[in-house]
Amino acid sequence: MGTGHHALGAVHLQTLALEDADLPNRRYTIQGQSRPLDDLTHQAIQRYLDHRNRRWPSTANPHLLITQQTAHHDSPVSRWWLKAALRGQEASLDLLRQDRILDEVEAVGVRDPLHIAAVFGLRPDTAQRYVDAVYGRSATDLR
Repeated sequence: MGTGHHALGAVHLQTLALEDADLPNRRYTIQGQSRPLDDLTHQAIQRYLDHRNRRWPSTANPHLLITQQTAHHDSPVSRWWLKAALRGQEASLDLLRQDRILDEVEAVGVRDPLHIAAVFGLRPDTAQRYVDAVYGRSATDLR
C-alpha cells in the first residue's frame, strides 16, 4: 500500500475523534476504515496528545484536535483554526492532500481510479483525473 492514507481533508481533520486514534496498535480509523499509522504520524499524534493532556487535563471534548475554546465543550476545531495552524507554511491542507493523492497513484503503480476513489473518498471521475495526471492521458486520448 502507498502513503495515501495520510491525506485527510479539513473536514476529516476537524471531526477526527480521540477514539479514532489507536496508538498502541498503530492504527487510526477514518470514514469507518482502519488504516495503519506510519512512524512520523504516530509520533506526531503522541506528542500532540501529551500537549493536549498537559494543557487541558479535564477536557471531555471527544475530538482529537481541540483549542482553548473547544476544550470547554464538545465541538470540533473550526476550519479557520486549521487554516491558521498552517499559516506561514509553504503548503495548504488542499495542496498536501493533492500531493498525497498523486503520490498514492504513483506508489500503487496501478492505473486504478477506483482504488484512489476508495482510499481518498473521491468521486470516480475525480480519481480518474488524478490517474490521468500521473500517466499523462487526457480525455482526447481516450476517444
